[in-house]
Amino acid sequence: FPTRRSSDLGNRFFFSARNPASLLSRLSKKEDPYSFLQQRSVGPSLNRMTCLRLWMSVSVTPKSTLREVLNLIRFEPTRKGSNKMKFIGREEYLSRLKKQVNTDGLSLSMIYGRRRVGKSELVKELIRNTEIKSIYYECKQVSEESNVIGLSGIISDVLELPKLGYTDFESLIDYVCKLAKKEKLILVLDEYPYLRESIKGLDSIMQSLIDKHRESSKIKIIILGSYIEVMKSLVGHSNPLYGRVDLTIDLKQMNYYESAMFYPDFTAEDKV
Repeated sequence: FPTRRSSDLGNRFFFSARNPASLLSRLSKKEDPYSFLQQRSVGPSLNRMTCLRLWMSVSVTPKSTLREVLNLIRFEPTRKGSNKMKFIGREEYLSRLKKQVNTDGLSLSMIYGRRRVGKSELVKELIRNTEIKSIYYECKQVSEESNVIGLSGIISDVLELPKLGYTDFESLIDYVCKLAKKEKLILVLDEYPYLRESIKGLDSIMQSLIDKHRESSKIKIIILGSYIEVMKSLVGHSNPLYGRVDLTIDLKQMNYYESAMFYPDFTAEDKV
């Protein structure tokens, strides 16, 4: 098993054991293995497959205990109120996003920052904690039609609609904006620059749709991107979207205080 630190595989306790058998031997003596893992800040960081590999590596582990732990320890996106990994930090950004989606009319928010800094997870946390219906789509480096088909499928699923027959992005978003006239709707376009590559004049299309529905729709559009210069250009004077972005977030790496919150059991020295 890897011994480097990784949020997907566990934290200090997991790696201090080094040998999976050592960890599992200790767990097998506990009546409540999940609580034991949580107390050591391990459980929430272990994904389902890693748990399976760990427990199957020890043949003496009772199958009932294996099933129990797999059912309790998960690392999966979950809905509000269900058992999920705790979201830590980013309170200021979450507050700004919540305030924006709770406004009455149409709004456009933009989040950018380097890869793996937490842009997507920030928005997913917002979605998990709101009653507003939300459509989350990760744009791909494919044709406009392929992206439209993918987004259409998600819209149909979320809003419980029949299969949509749109083949161009402008018509699809125009339709979604109309759907949001009576009730709020969140539309997230992750990796917006990918979509921009495949659709000529996308910024102009978005500008036209925003101006058209500004007074009538309650849609909350959130665009995310890792190409920082491209995203910054969207609010430049020469861009069609200039003056239409209501909220801009330049997401940076977590500071020391927020990062330390991931390791509540560490000493001050270990946190450094």
